[in-house]
Amino acid sequence: RAQAALRALTTSHVDGAVAAPSTVLRVVVENLVYPVTLDALCQIFSKFGTVLRIIVFTKNSQFQALLQYPDGASAQSAKLSLDGQNIYNGCCTLRISFSKLNSLNVKYNNEKSRDFTRPDLPSGDCQPAMEHPAMAAAF
Repeated sequence: RAQAALRALTTSHVDGAVAAPSTVLRVVVENLVYPVTLDALCQIFSKFGTVLRIIVFTKNSQFQALLQYPDGASAQSAKLSLDGQNIYNGCCTLRISFSKLNSLNVKYNNEKSRDFTRPDLPSGDCQPAMEHPAMAAAF
């Protein structure tokens, strides 16, 4: 019975077929009192599985991140455990949803984006922040 309940939590039914949850999470940090880094997010989300890629950005004056796991179960576990939690006492609240993206396309490894499966990627330091190709590809 417990296994059936766990399976129900980690899969969703779409038109009678069983589909795994997305591997990409969209994370919005509300009540941003202290800075949140890509490395901090990686440390937090690594407790639920291997983090493959992360992109951080600001949209509509909100700090956000897209984070990819290798499997839907890890993403589902992280979402269930972390959604609504604070990074610091009383602030930096995580609001987590599944992204419509199937995969993240990261072109640079720096403080805004990282592909942990591709340590050979350039840092892209000469690229202006607003024209970051990884963020453009994410949207």
